[in-house]
Amino acid sequence: MSSQSKLARREFIKYAVAAGAGLAVGRLSASYPTAPAQTHEASGKEETIPEENVKVGVQTFFSGPGAVVGECLYKGAVLAAEQINQRGGILGKRKIEIVARDEAGVEQTVKEFRRLAINDKVDYYVGAIESVNTIALGPEAESLGLLTIFVDGGTERLFEEILAKPRVVFRTSNIDTVDAFTTMNAVAHWFSDAKRVAQIYPDDVYGQLTHEVVEASLKKLLPEAESVYTGWPPLFTTDYSPHITKLLETKPDVLVIGLWGGDFLTFYKQALAYGVFKETRLVSTYGFSAPPHYFGKDLPEGSIMGAHANYYFLYPPWERSERNREFNRAYYDMWNEYPGTHAELAYSSMMALVQAIERAYSIAGSWPDVGEVAEALAGSMVEAPGGYLYYRREDHQAVRNPPIGRAVNKEEWPFPVWDIDDVLQLPAERYIPPPGVKMVDWIKML
Repeated sequence: MSSQSKLARREFIKYAVAAGAGLAVGRLSASYPTAPAQTHEASGKEETIPEENVKVGVQTFFSGPGAVVGECLYKGAVLAAEQINQRGGILGKRKIEIVARDEAGVEQTVKEFRRLAINDKVDYYVGAIESVNTIALGPEAESLGLLTIFVDGGTERLFEEILAKPRVVFRTSNIDTVDAFTTMNAVAHWFSDAKRVAQIYPDDVYGQLTHEVVEASLKKLLPEAESVYTGWPPLFTTDYSPHITKLLETKPDVLVIGLWGGDFLTFYKQALAYGVFKETRLVSTYGFSAPPHYFGKDLPEGSIMGAHANYYFLYPPWERSERNREFNRAYYDMWNEYPGTHAELAYSSMMALVQAIERAYSIAGSWPDVGEVAEALAGSMVEAPGGYLYYRREDHQAVRNPPIGRAVNKEEWPFPVWDIDDVLQLPAERYIPPPGVKMVDWIKML
């Protein structure tokens, strides 16, 4: 097919996808609808679906503290591939083959990404957790023309500064700064009497932007509260005692922690040993993103526990959401544990990708190229376990209503869980800034 013909077909797909109220909606489950595996006529020419496997590169942390959330990203992607393959593959014919690579420091992560694209010749990419990595990988993906769905790495800088007009790069997690604003709205809701606030963040892009939004939120939501201490431990610190002793000296009544993965687990256990939470209430922007089995019942009850403003395994409640209940059942059957946030994000990314491929095929009548799949994915909506996800056409950023809850110990669970009867669910249109607007500026507008 000539480049001119491809461009014309891509424009056709673009406007065909936009038809019907502008959204393509799919259901994500083992019974996910599939197009028939058959020859399809397009422009008077019969074109069959290729028979070889579709290769999807999956990159995440497999070692170190990051593996607490990284391994479940991989497990969520594997579950999605297994469910698609069980019903015959993409379009009932092409099976998914996952090629996994490690996410590490920026330089090594980029090398592994290029290895996936050039040596392994993957067709698509789903992965990445750390913001500094997605900032580096985004331009690489655009240069290589590799359709990339970042599971996380949610820094607002990616689509605000690095890729203002992405072609093939998408992101499924909410913007990182949504974590901070959601969390501080929860503090204003549940801990409205807060007067002295201490803060701990990783000394990286995520931590810096989170701190900026927490400070802006304090001024907006709790103007009488003061920030009494801010600590900046390096990512993957093992000894937090210098920060713990300093924050204890300031006598905060609320402690906001922006640490993630194994770093949060290490910090909270060390803080418990120092008696931090006898007088100070715990607030985490990210903590319950980790799979629930990592937590002990020593986590202080009533603590505000963010789940990366996206997904917690018990929410939406299983009795109300068949999609979430069935996802948890399938995940537990496969891995003998319940999922963390990144498992659901990876699972949803994989299913959104397949939905886009099948939709592009149904419109054009032959196996779609990368640009056509990107057109089908942009502006699409999928019914994920955590609720509807919408990939904005303007910047390819996915959005959905961010929930947040508080920890409670229940007899039926061996670990603390959200109090599902008291979850704060916030509307995306108010708590997620529109394209081109930074969170700190959005807060000022509200």
